[in-house]
Amino acid sequence: MEVTGGAIAPHKSWWYLVDYKWKQGKWICTNAGTDFTLTTKNDKGSKSNLEYPNSDVASKMLGICMAPDANNVTQIQHMRKQATDWASQLNGNSISKSEAWTALHCTIPMKLKYPGLACTLTRAQCQFVMAPVNKIGLSDLIRNNIHTSVTL
Repeated sequence: MEVTGGAIAPHKSWWYLVDYKWKQGKWICTNAGTDFTLTTKNDKGSKSNLEYPNSDVASKMLGICMAPDANNVTQIQHMRKQATDWASQLNGNSISKSEAWTALHCTIPMKLKYPGLACTLTRAQCQFVMAPVNKIGLSDLIRNNIHTSVTL
């Protein structure tokens, strides 16, 4: 069964081959596929090499930037940018109490909820992501005398 419509789009495809080595009391992800090349036929029938990123390089899949070595650096940067962009759109705009509450509870937290649950983030990482939202969004609510809190 083919779900690609008959051809893989090489510019949207990559592959990882990883191995784990025991070093200094913990498992470390290593790049096991550096000596290999994986090819596929594109939609025109010619062969193309697929990209082989290192295990510490995140690739976006299903809306989340994930790396085989489980680092969340790229995903955290992406989420922080979304929060910053949201806050900059809200900043300086005069909105009503109900608009401020709705914006704070129904927009950005919902956008960050799925990747936040799919990744293993520490409390400090969540606070870093949400800092622009809390600074701008909560300040609007405090100005309007609405008490609330937003977390991932």
